[in-house]
Amino acid sequence: MPNPSETTDANRTRLEAITLCNENQCNENQCNNDLCNNALCNKDRFNDDRCHNDLERTKLALDAGRLDEAFTLIQFALLKSSPYRHHHETQMLTDRIISELIRRGNQHFDEQRPDDAQYDADAAFQLGGRQIEIAKLRHRIAQHDRKMRRPKADAMKTHAKLTGDILQVDGIGSLLLLQSDTVSIGPRSSSTQYDIVLQTEDNTEPISINRDEEDYFLRTPQQRLLSSCDSISVGRRGRLRFTKPVAASDSAILEINGVMLLRRDVRRVVLLADSLLFGKSGCHFSLPTSGPPVILQPTRDGYSLHRQGGFDVQNLKTGGSVSIEGTRFTLTTHSKSEAMV
Repeated sequence: MPNPSETTDANRTRLEAITLCNENQCNENQCNNDLCNNALCNKDRFNDDRCHNDLERTKLALDAGRLDEAFTLIQFALLKSSPYRHHHETQMLTDRIISELIRRGNQHFDEQRPDDAQYDADAAFQLGGRQIEIAKLRHRIAQHDRKMRRPKADAMKTHAKLTGDILQVDGIGSLLLLQSDTVSIGPRSSSTQYDIVLQTEDNTEPISINRDEEDYFLRTPQQRLLSSCDSISVGRRGRLRFTKPVAASDSAILEINGVMLLRRDVRRVVLLADSLLFGKSGCHFSLPTSGPPVILQPTRDGYSLHRQGGFDVQNLKTGGSVSIEGTRFTLTTHSKSEAMV
């Protein structure tokens, strides 16, 4: 027969537990009280069970190679997942799905299925993470789109085309963005138009820089592979400093020194491949911001700007401007009939 005092103590404990939860003094997201009858706590447990089931179904679909099904399921799991439960498991599955989407997207592109590759790139971007890898896939697709839209006759006359954009960034200045894989550099001339025009001696030997995936080659009478921080001579006094500040990105920077520029407000040229990062450290350009880096990526009709992680995506087109984390980005264009730099 139970001791009456023990029964009284047990009832008191149960009463205190129920009272505590009913007065909302429990942490409903972390409540481990088996005696809790708080409806919100029970609701949270119910949602937690459903989230766990979604994660299990996601893992099964991913292991079975049903990537599209896994992508759909993980979105439900992300909506339901509590910040205190299953967070690590959800993130691990999300990273796996992003990696698989990028892998499949590149495979689709290699198989000449750019629309399917675009779907995979957009899906991976929607989940966030691995932004540079996603940007590289998008860059491949964008290059393909430009080639398909470009008339064959014009494709043989790249240097006669209008090209380039001017990006003005608060705290940084004006940047010339060039997306072509081959960039020509030379003096101002009435007979030849160069991508980068320098005010130097008329007899200055023109040069070009060619991008081949992640590598850059200087095309002069002697071709050579460029390394970050290499100095390129142009004329008697001109120097171009070549840098690749972000190892994961194929974009490079040219800093122009020792030569008069025809376009005085532009001091740096961006050889834009997949992405351009602005942030406190580890980026192409430094910004005094405490938040995540801002990433610029070329799109089919302009550029997109967003914080790392895929948040606050904004589109930037010619003549427009956007503000992110207090920094304004303004885009204008120019033609080769004008002095570019």
